[in-house]
Amino acid sequence: MCGISGVASSKKLDNINFILNEMNESLNHRGPDDNGVFNYQNYVAMGHKRLSIIDLSSNSKQPVVSKCKRFVMSFNGMIYNYKELSKNIKCDNIISNSDTLVLIEHISKYGLEKTLNEINGMFAIALFDIKLQKIYLARDRFGKKPLYYEIVEDTLFFSSEIKSILKVKKQKNINKKMLINYFHFGYSTGNQTFYEGINQVGPGKFLERDIKKETTKIKQYWNFFNNGGYSKSREKLNINKIENLLFESIKLRLRSDVSTGIFLSGGVDSGVITALASKVTQKKLNTYTVIFDNKKYSEREDALEVAKKYNTNHTEIKLSSDNMISLFPKIYEIFDEPTADPSIFPSLAISSEASNYCKVILNGEGADEIFGGYRRLLSLKYEDNFNFILKLLPKKILENFFNKFTHRSKSYYLKRFFEGYYEKDIIRKYLVLTEGFNLEFIEKNQTEIFLEKDVSSILNNNLRKIDLFRFLDIYFGMSSSLLKKVDMTSMNSSLEVRCPFLDKNLAEYLLQFDTNILLKNFTNKFYLKKISEKYLPKKNISKPKQGFEIPIQTWVYDKLFDFIKDTLNTNNSMIYDFFDKRYVDNILSKKNMSHDNAKKVWVLLMYRLWEI
Repeated sequence: MCGISGVASSKKLDNINFILNEMNESLNHRGPDDNGVFNYQNYVAMGHKRLSIIDLSSNSKQPVVSKCKRFVMSFNGMIYNYKELSKNIKCDNIISNSDTLVLIEHISKYGLEKTLNEINGMFAIALFDIKLQKIYLARDRFGKKPLYYEIVEDTLFFSSEIKSILKVKKQKNINKKMLINYFHFGYSTGNQTFYEGINQVGPGKFLERDIKKETTKIKQYWNFFNNGGYSKSREKLNINKIENLLFESIKLRLRSDVSTGIFLSGGVDSGVITALASKVTQKKLNTYTVIFDNKKYSEREDALEVAKKYNTNHTEIKLSSDNMISLFPKIYEIFDEPTADPSIFPSLAISSEASNYCKVILNGEGADEIFGGYRRLLSLKYEDNFNFILKLLPKKILENFFNKFTHRSKSYYLKRFFEGYYEKDIIRKYLVLTEGFNLEFIEKNQTEIFLEKDVSSILNNNLRKIDLFRFLDIYFGMSSSLLKKVDMTSMNSSLEVRCPFLDKNLAEYLLQFDTNILLKNFTNKFYLKKISEKYLPKKNISKPKQGFEIPIQTWVYDKLFDFIKDTLNTNNSMIYDFFDKRYVDNILSKKNMSHDNAKKVWVLLMYRLWEI
């Protein structure tokens, strides 16, 4: 895991070394173990900050040049199946022991696109083809590793983080399309960013830049539908195959030349990873669990039971609200765009603590998206069953009835289902069921969500709502928010996080099945829970889903109340281009205290802190 940066221009840049140094130095936290640069005649320069995980020797120093001298590569990530790929190329032991060297020699022999389709890993790759005078930027299938770029006239800039490009960017205008999306979702979505001109290479895509001709193409080598054969499979789902694929995924992700651990909550996802990992390795596993001072949000006992069952070296990381609140000044030193996900606080804290013990962590991200873990999918599957009842009852009566339910109560999810039931537009329905900012924002401001063309075309297909929601969960919630959070919070502590559920082979197998097939007996993640019955205590499997939450209502209306009030009390904010000051005061008022209002306040607060 590393940081990469670079510049490519059709004209010689006399200050290219200065530019690259400025960009590269801002990525020190991503790669504290080594630093490397490459300069091609002042036209192309590439930088690398290394976090050594595989082959700790200088053999894997980057940027790296292929044996044939045609290709130069700066690479961030991990290719898990590098040992298997090394058999396809003639290489000595030095090359076969390094995923970096195997990767560039595989590209040299088979080309970039064929290699992208065969590698199993998380990656952001910058590749310079000296012969063709082209530079390529490629990103992994789900967007686990970030890769940003900007093209200014005849020059391409790229980096692992936006802050690196901002070091050399002259115009820093806000992208209002993303501001609107942020107020809906709580994060920027898709491939555009909050800064005009700075974009991301999309998940499963690569950029091809002809340096001399100054032309750019974006190509897709993998996508959610075609590569999984989504909704087309006639194969019967095989639970034994799922378990074997997951086992092999964990086995690959335990490949490391440094100490490895597991983020263990009390739930199914990380519990199954711990159980299967214990079958892979003879070494005693290291597990880490966050313990909150508020027991309502803590899974201590359930995690401890799994740790004891598999005899792990278990570390409990205790977090109080005060601990997490103390992280506020650091948030926008780390994150380059506004993010309203409150779980960034415990994520930062656990990454910081775990980095004292190990360099590599396995976690459970991706299980909900791949296996169908969200309650909203169940509500869509059985929505038609309630048509008759809901049509008989007046909407106003149901609204008054459901408004009494509080957050985290079982009935609260019925409230969300009811609110979403009446929405026919797929994005509006998605916003309601995912607790987006609320439709009053859309209606008051007549704003529209910005969607890239490839997303819009999918939404216009004749797919079932439940299948579209699964796509949106992957495209919006996971790739645009969850994976970005994991990368930024972990790399801030020079920690590499690996996600077994996002394995190429496992994901492609499960994505070929309709979402309905994954939901059985009114149960989310049915097949993963079925597998877990062999490994986990029954109560860990049957308990309600619990995310990485903080007591946001308490923070907003108690611990942070004065701070929030002062922060939002300004006339110099784009917030008030969209929201009436009286509306903001109303949702912040303690007499209107609720979880829903606290979330809305939080979205505004996190934007304002970034804006300052």
